[in-house]
Amino acid sequence: MVVREDVKIKRQRSLSVNFGKFGDVDLKTDGNVGDTSAAEYSVGFDLKSGALKGGVGLEELWSNTIAEKCVAIWFYRKFDQLHGASDRIIAMSESGQMYEKRLRIGPFYQISGLSFTQKPEGVCYNYNGDDVMIFASEEDGTFIYDGVSVTSVPSAPPITSACIHYERLFVTVAGGKTLWFSDDFDPTNWSVSLSEAGFIDLVDFRGEMLKVLSFLDYLFVFRSYGITRISAYGNQEEFSVANLFTSSGKILKNSITVCGDRILFLASDGFYSFNGLNAVKILGGLDGFVDYSYEQTKGQYFDGKVYFKTSIKKEDGFIDALMILDVSSGRYYFIEGLDIADIQLIDGRLAYDLAFLCGDGVKIFHLDGIGEKLGIPYNKIWKSKVGDFGIRRIKNLEKVSLFTATDITLEIECDGKTFDFSLLGSAERKVVRPNIRGYKFGFKIICEEENADVSAMSLDFGYYG
Repeated sequence: MVVREDVKIKRQRSLSVNFGKFGDVDLKTDGNVGDTSAAEYSVGFDLKSGALKGGVGLEELWSNTIAEKCVAIWFYRKFDQLHGASDRIIAMSESGQMYEKRLRIGPFYQISGLSFTQKPEGVCYNYNGDDVMIFASEEDGTFIYDGVSVTSVPSAPPITSACIHYERLFVTVAGGKTLWFSDDFDPTNWSVSLSEAGFIDLVDFRGEMLKVLSFLDYLFVFRSYGITRISAYGNQEEFSVANLFTSSGKILKNSITVCGDRILFLASDGFYSFNGLNAVKILGGLDGFVDYSYEQTKGQYFDGKVYFKTSIKKEDGFIDALMILDVSSGRYYFIEGLDIADIQLIDGRLAYDLAFLCGDGVKIFHLDGIGEKLGIPYNKIWKSKVGDFGIRRIKNLEKVSLFTATDITLEIECDGKTFDFSLLGSAERKVVRPNIRGYKFGFKIICEEENADVSAMSLDFGYYG
């Protein structure tokens, strides 16, 4: 036997990778250099605990249907001496008719004398001791609805957004350069004087006024490219203006959402958090995954979370989705394919809920915890990034193990090829021995059942070197 001294014997080595948690979508870093637990794509799974659990679902809030398809909803907080708490949901149909339903009893019925050709702004207001809804649109004008009758306010400017601050109605108007305010305690008086109504011109490079909000004892005017703060207490001669933030991206009006002690909003360059003084960009890992130009983006804050109607990347295009963001932890997840027309917080004397107008537009839905989309379990997918796990040579994937309470499909990608494994749910750890050789690997977990619970995935590789 001849032994060649220049031949080196390669020793087999092993590599173990533990997914301590399943991470959020993060397209900011490459799979070879980023966190191995970060996802390239994830929908349906609630990731807050680090495990893959079924997200929220939607179920009917009432069995009652509306007479025609609707496109928008509002909450009307109402109390009167005859009925006591009489809170209501108001919906606008495609034809512009307005319908309402009391939260506790009764069907939807049409509101006589109130209709619009475009979606109006709607705010609750206590006018002369009566809880009313003020509806206003640029094209149709301003109206006050007291639960019985409708009163027109012909002197009001063409309103594009509105809020109540120190008993005045502050509004942005068509043209986007002037902020108007009504007289104290009287949203019908728009006579300009130092003792009645008035206006403030804001003409600079920050652009059109999009939305006005009362927040932390100030007024904040969100504009196309910035935020302006207004001190507006009592005597209008003492009102003052300060510009706080200039945005490099265009702000989306309906994404602006008050979340307790902060305001979250979306601009064409990403998500921002505003604390009343400074706005900072957040959720940078969603760059390229969320469509930041989606004008229909709308947010509502409910029970510590923000629910955004948004649009996310899927294959070669985008699909509508509901984004659920936990404000305290910063964790988020998405449910795709929900046909949401509008979202509205119900913050009443006897009810606290979140209402969704979706599906065929004739029913109102709210959240439930069983992971169904309008009564049907939705697909839940978590897909890792593809990477080499720090070993830039051929590896053999010897074992994958994890816990899963429900049936799932485990899809393994290796150098452009995919391999599927079906796993049955149980209380015991599941083990798959793929014996797949290659350089780069990615993993996808798919669940079609409601109560998903997948955790503690680990990978074992063998390689020579």
